[in-house]
Amino acid sequence: MSSAQEFEGKNLNLAIAKACGELNITVENLKYDIISYGSSGIFGLVGVKKAKIKVSLEPKSVNAEANLEITEESLPIAEEQASEKETVPDERLEDLADTGKASLEKILNFIVEDADIRFEVKERAIKYHVTSEKSALIIGKRGQTLEAIQYLLEKILNKNRTGKVRINVDIEGYLESRKDSLEEMAVKLADKAKKTGKPVSAGNMNAHDRKVIHLTLKNDRKVRTQSMGDGALKKLVIFPKKKTLPKKKVGNEEAQ
Repeated sequence: MSSAQEFEGKNLNLAIAKACGELNITVENLKYDIISYGSSGIFGLVGVKKAKIKVSLEPKSVNAEANLEITEESLPIAEEQASEKETVPDERLEDLADTGKASLEKILNFIVEDADIRFEVKERAIKYHVTSEKSALIIGKRGQTLEAIQYLLEKILNKNRTGKVRINVDIEGYLESRKDSLEEMAVKLADKAKKTGKPVSAGNMNAHDRKVIHLTLKNDRKVRTQSMGDGALKKLVIFPKKKTLPKKKVGNEEAQ
């Protein structure tokens, strides 16, 4: 007989991680329904709402010997899986994208007057490409204005929908160039952490930037990443993993 438990977190990713930690189960074996996606709000101040999931737990799913340690470095995996669950096929995605374009134009008109918008629909997601002579105003410090715009557009387009459509707003290739620079920085900071044997801070970052760092260093077995602090901006720290000393040989040579 299966039982059900509810778990909350500041976002869907953290709710999943909390469930895995408390139930001692891997993300792959976690069966859950999303009650609420949660929201970090605008700049972490307005519209903040916790994410909530309902976990269906089969007795055989619990691994008593797993002794799982859920850390920030495991969160990007959960975040990727969560995004798969959030999206559903929609034959009228083009119509929805047109509606989003009109809404985006209204939002941008409060910031600049020359914004040009085009969009593409791919893999059940809508990506908006914006160009403007005053692109820096739209992006804002550390991309915060752009992040707020995307948040508002997601709320508008996903209102009263049974399945969440992924929305992406990019300003003149900012997100792609930002991703490239973050990946380059992540590798350099990881090398520094490994050489010095000390933690290295990448500074305060939003959720998008932190995820890029996490995923870039995900397969580097010599370091681990961890986000620290509360709010929309968190400090991301890269920790070098302790080296395992080789075991001493025991035999005739040592005994002589």
